[in-house]
Amino acid sequence: MADEGLTSLKDYIALVMRIFPASEWGNALAIMYRESRGNPKAHNTKGEDSRGLFQINVAAGAHPELAEMDLFDPAENVQIAYKLWQEQGWSPWGGKPDIPTINSMLLDWSTILDELGAKISVGGTVGWNPSQAVTPLPGGQAARDMPAEEAKNPCPDWQFGVTSLPGTGYITCFFKAIGELLRFLVNPETWIALIIRGILTIFGLIILGASLFALLNSLGE
Repeated sequence: MADEGLTSLKDYIALVMRIFPASEWGNALAIMYRESRGNPKAHNTKGEDSRGLFQINVAAGAHPELAEMDLFDPAENVQIAYKLWQEQGWSPWGGKPDIPTINSMLLDWSTILDELGAKISVGGTVGWNPSQAVTPLPGGQAARDMPAEEAKNPCPDWQFGVTSLPGTGYITCFFKAIGELLRFLVNPETWIALIIRGILTIFGLIILGASLFALLNSLGE
């Protein structure tokens, strides 16, 4: 169902708002933000074949039955994403987006959302206007009270565990930290760098040991 009238990010956001129920606008827009940043031509072929605004994966084991659909067409992509959500919820995208992702979307797209008069419902907060940006973050701060970069990444380096402070943000940070650690460990560049550093360290120690040995011999003579 190609729609030639859809040409801008504002059009795509408005389309999501027309198709998904208002109670799911926050989740739907945050997933579109995370998956493609609103780029209808986005295409991920690294171990998958994900296409369009919602990065619908048509690889074997995912949704190969959709491979012939024009998923790079914004209207087609959003309609199919809606059907997938009706059938499976947000599981095709790994579940609902986390609070930091929703905050990032609201901060980056707040102007468009305000122009469209969008009132996002996230985490049970009904009638939430994105210009207010009051999604709870770790420590109870609101996105509007934080610098933009900090609000996008509200998990400081020291925040690796669940604390007794209110809210679920710390749990999100805990799993985010685990995910970052795993990504670090499986990255081939990480191991290459570690091996090179190890070789250089050993080589340096050999040179240092040889120098000390020569110095001690010269002193002994």
